[in-house]
Amino acid sequence: MNDLPETHDEVLTGSVEAAVPETSPEMPTEDPQLAADPAPVPAEPSAAPAKPARSRTERREQAAADALRGLIRDYLLEKCPDALEQPEPMTFTLKVELIPGEPGEMSFTPHLRKQLGRQVQTRSPEPLLFEEGAMYDFQEEKTDCRPSDPAEVFAGYDSMGRPQWTSYTQLLLDARDPEVDQLHQSRGRPLVRHQRGKDLKAEQLGSFGKTSRTYSLLGQVTAGFYRLPPAFAKIAGGEKLAFTFQVVETRDVHGKLRLRLNTLAGGLLPVELNDLLQDRDFRNVAAARDEAVRALERVEEKALAASAMRDSAGFQSAMRRIPGVLYGLRDGLEGKSRGPGHGNPRDRKPANDRYKADLPEASSGEFFRDAERNSWVLVGASGFAHAFQDSGRYVTSFPVNPGLIESRILSERWQLGAANAEAVLARVKAVNA
Repeated sequence: MNDLPETHDEVLTGSVEAAVPETSPEMPTEDPQLAADPAPVPAEPSAAPAKPARSRTERREQAAADALRGLIRDYLLEKCPDALEQPEPMTFTLKVELIPGEPGEMSFTPHLRKQLGRQVQTRSPEPLLFEEGAMYDFQEEKTDCRPSDPAEVFAGYDSMGRPQWTSYTQLLLDARDPEVDQLHQSRGRPLVRHQRGKDLKAEQLGSFGKTSRTYSLLGQVTAGFYRLPPAFAKIAGGEKLAFTFQVVETRDVHGKLRLRLNTLAGGLLPVELNDLLQDRDFRNVAAARDEAVRALERVEEKALAASAMRDSAGFQSAMRRIPGVLYGLRDGLEGKSRGPGHGNPRDRKPANDRYKADLPEASSGEFFRDAERNSWVLVGASGFAHAFQDSGRYVTSFPVNPGLIESRILSERWQLGAANAEAVLARVKAVNA
């Protein structure tokens, strides 16, 4: 090896010397110019030095690195694909547990995906706790919790921050909903209900996500049942579907607010749900959802603008519009038109046929004096109560359940058997005939 030429010049010189034979002075050449200036002969390329063989330890280390690289890339591709396009190297610290012995065992503690999730989250501008069509489990730190049955809806978090699912029928039964029987009528319309975020998180402990802002459930609307087309019924595992629409507040590592409308539909994946909403029987659901998404985007825009100006009052004012988004979604799912006052539930006016349908059969035993508002309330059979002035003029309607009625009677806000109840009820019927 030491006799090989070390430079490009040595290669050329050695080649020329080896190619020109010695000649005697008496031996003439055919071309004196050629003899005086012989053309160089190209040198044969020298062989590249062989790579030293890797040791057994190095080969094993490379195999382990290749396997781990594949696992990490798969995780990033699923959860944070933008990270794969960043030119800067990413550094991870992984904790493993080794049980010695022959052959021994090794495991990631906690599991690899959880370790990656915690470290990627600190680098990602997008929150990783939110996954479309699924819910976050605070105890297991999983983002892919979905209902197992198409008839199930989200019923609230338990104390450990785990999502709880229940059939829509059971949810309405537990709430003593007066219209629950319509769920199973052959021609019954879907029932749409609104629930506050604070009620859905009532049992959740603060240490398991109740006060979290990286994933906070602000409220939801449930709707069902809808009959699934045969192809989707096979995918979902049932013919009846109930929707859960949720407004979720998330924040990235820089504290930037994000408001999302999450749609849970019996375990259907987002791509399957989008296909379902193209069906003509679900067009009103798709339209109501799209309008809610746009309304939520406007709320987010106002909240971010106020936050950028350090306007705390403006920020809170914007966030107080979120219930209005959910009420508007409820109206859209029920097929109601929405007027200028749709953002405030007290400004919403249900269809006239509700109170007009309840009035003919109304009796004084269902007619209450509202001592707080100085008005009269008729509890109808439709699951709604209707308010009227002394003059008999209709004011508004609102949903009620047995618990609400009982609490207002016990608090003496609603008073039954007022002296002039029958006369006022007769006036109400006459004015609104």
